[in-house]
Amino acid sequence: MSNKAQATLEFTVMFAIMVVLLFGLLALWKKWCDKIIDRQHEYSQDRVESGSVDMGTGPEIPYWPGANH
Repeated sequence: MSNKAQATLEFTVMFAIMVVLLFGLLALWKKWCDKIIDRQHEYSQDRVESGSVDMGTGPEIPYWPGANH
């Protein structure tokens, strides 16, 4: 009878450890995904929208008289 009780106890302890590890991995995965989302928002806010007038601080394009612009 004690061998059966020991097997039950070992199974219960291993199951509890596996549940804790699973929830820990899920928490790390969610934190990682949230970090990617935050980084994307920061990146998108730094970008200039296409078609906007703001040219940023990039190089100036010289104007040549008589050139077709």
